[in-house]
Amino acid sequence: MCYKIFLFFISLFLLSGCGDTGTKLYHISGEITYDGKPLPEGVIYFTPNSSTGKLETQGLAFILNGKYNTTNGRGVSAGSISVVISGSQHLAGKEEVTTLFEDYIEEFEMPNQNTVKNFDVPRNIIKR
Repeated sequence: MCYKIFLFFISLFLLSGCGDTGTKLYHISGEITYDGKPLPEGVIYFTPNSSTGKLETQGLAFILNGKYNTTNGRGVSAGSISVVISGSQHLAGKEEVTTLFEDYIEEFEMPNQNTVKNFDVPRNIIKR
């Protein structure tokens, strides 16, 4: 009897897929400028615009000296993506961080491969 219960639970575990969503993730990297200069620091998020109703993984990367790379964060699934960039900088000689602008949003089509994509945040974005 215990043997049959054990096999039943093993079968359920194997059928559950072991947590693999099956979504292929790709890496994206590049440079981000604000007002023509490298963005000092921040975060960039990649949110899939999925019309399939499937739960997709949001990618992210940290920005430092105008550069980002999801290999140090979380990869991105292919398809239509909303990119959200948050920019900040440390005040000179202080630990305080100031936000440079409201979140900047741009749409992007992520290909089925690792990609380099640069973004330019316009100066006219409202500052917080």
